[in-house]
Amino acid sequence: MTTFRHHRIIDVKSARLPAVQALQSHIKREFFSVSMHLTVGEVITMLRANPGLPTALHMVVLINDKGEYQGLVTMAQLITACTSQPVAELCQGETHFASALGDAHSAARHLCQSVWPVLPVLDSCHRVMGVLELPRARAILRLDGTQQPSSAKPAKGWQRLIRFWK
Repeated sequence: MTTFRHHRIIDVKSARLPAVQALQSHIKREFFSVSMHLTVGEVITMLRANPGLPTALHMVVLINDKGEYQGLVTMAQLITACTSQPVAELCQGETHFASALGDAHSAARHLCQSVWPVLPVLDSCHRVMGVLELPRARAILRLDGTQQPSSAKPAKGWQRLIRFWK
């Protein structure tokens, strides 16, 4: 094996290691996105016409004609808004997003400290790949927190015995 080939293999393997911690592996790819040029009534009609949507849908992601992320609209805003109002007027959270190749722990911490229940995850072209939901973000933080010795509880006597026999 040549030296170049050996170094190339090492570089490829080391490039794959951070992908485990990448945010892309934790996102949920089922989300509802609409064009920012629609009205509130049209968005509500689209939501009613799609029976496959989860009943606990909290946010609608707004995108432009190129498919780029523009912001979020809450369901409460959609329900209380006038049906002829453009949905772009309700848009919030233009800067509330994370990169797909970013660190999962920092994105989870960002989501837990925000007022939003989801964090849109964008690719390099600013298109939405998926969303990180709050329960998953809490699980990421909990998994990272288990490495600390103070968070581990000492096992009781019978639990130690069961572990011993396994």
